[in-house]
Amino acid sequence: MNENRRAIQWLMIANTISGIAQGISMLAIPWYFAKSGEANLFGWSFFLANIFMLFVAPFSGVLIDKYDRVKVFIYLFLFIGIIELSISAIALQSGGIKFPFIYLVFLLTFLSYSIHYPNLYALIQQITPAEKYGKLTSILEIQGQFSTIVAGALGAILLDGSDGYIKILGIQLGSFFRFEPWKIEWIFIVDAITYFLAALILTKLKFKPLVQLQIDHSPVFIRMADGWHYLWGRKHILWFGIFSLGIFATLMVESFTLLPAYVKYCLDQGAGVFAAAEIYYAVGALTAGLIIRKLFHKIKVPISILIMTMITAVGYILVAIFQSTLLLFVYSVILGLCNAGTRIQRMSYLFSVIPNQFMGRVSSIFNLSNIFTRIILTGIVSIPLFGPSMQVQFGLIFLGIFLLLCFVILWIVYKRQGDNLKTE
Repeated sequence: MNENRRAIQWLMIANTISGIAQGISMLAIPWYFAKSGEANLFGWSFFLANIFMLFVAPFSGVLIDKYDRVKVFIYLFLFIGIIELSISAIALQSGGIKFPFIYLVFLLTFLSYSIHYPNLYALIQQITPAEKYGKLTSILEIQGQFSTIVAGALGAILLDGSDGYIKILGIQLGSFFRFEPWKIEWIFIVDAITYFLAALILTKLKFKPLVQLQIDHSPVFIRMADGWHYLWGRKHILWFGIFSLGIFATLMVESFTLLPAYVKYCLDQGAGVFAAAEIYYAVGALTAGLIIRKLFHKIKVPISILIMTMITAVGYILVAIFQSTLLLFVYSVILGLCNAGTRIQRMSYLFSVIPNQFMGRVSSIFNLSNIFTRIILTGIVSIPLFGPSMQVQFGLIFLGIFLLLCFVILWIVYKRQGDNLKTE
């Protein structure tokens, strides 16, 4: 790893820079709809975004396995940056930004996740010795959550503005300046600039691959079939990979559709509390990056994921029943710890058992299953069965029940294939 240490450091810096502004945008957009009383509209918009992702995800894994992974990052960052800058320029010239343009930024950013993260993990695997996989996944988690913490703090300030005071983590602090809340188009401009900066940094990235990428020029569906065939012959990896993503699936639905509405309708609070919840989540996730491997060092991977899945399920139900800002903050820390901890444990295991040339395709299959799950969950929690407050409560309880189902399935897989799911 020493010979690629500088490359990994620059990759982390580029990822952090883009992640901060990206995080602010993805805070601003859901809050924009919740503040406008259109939380349910955004829920269905999120549902539609997942439908679009069904068509993107199969190609993302093939893209990652076929092309230079650094160039994939550069072109992705440049493309989204140009689109955001163009939309912002149109908004500034016309005197305002329209819903379709805001949704387009959200859609592009959201769809980019299906390329960004699998590409990041595959690149890290390509330039890192196998014995360092666990350490690097923890570092990735810490880096990602540091970006979220900074994005949440800046987002809280920019979205609420300042009348001489600002709120960070729900705590009111003195301020030496006053300013109006930022318009969303200015946030998009900052986002675009950081994408360009990240792309520039990546053009200087030099490394020695420890695993040579074996390029397969066969059609996309044949390559996907190869990935499926690989997993079907290793069913314990297949079911483990799918249902260990349960926490992440519920987190995406909670973060984009339920959390803004929970803060607005159940707690009657503003953007500062919404952003603070995201920061507390990031604190929990960052903590996971620091301690999770030591915490579960003597426990098998599936057992650690079972524990965190159960804790998350119970937490969703408690937050739904006992509506409290303090409880939300406490649970946000726990949610961050469990989601990030699960991801670290899960990726460490998958890195150790899946060959690098299959990583993109296998990740795409897991990603597709997770997208289907999010579509179903989002559709159910967005059905207007109750008023806004009750609707959010119903959604959170439903997510908790879903995770209990994941717990049962993972337990069955572990009991049948426990010897194959060893601690890495």
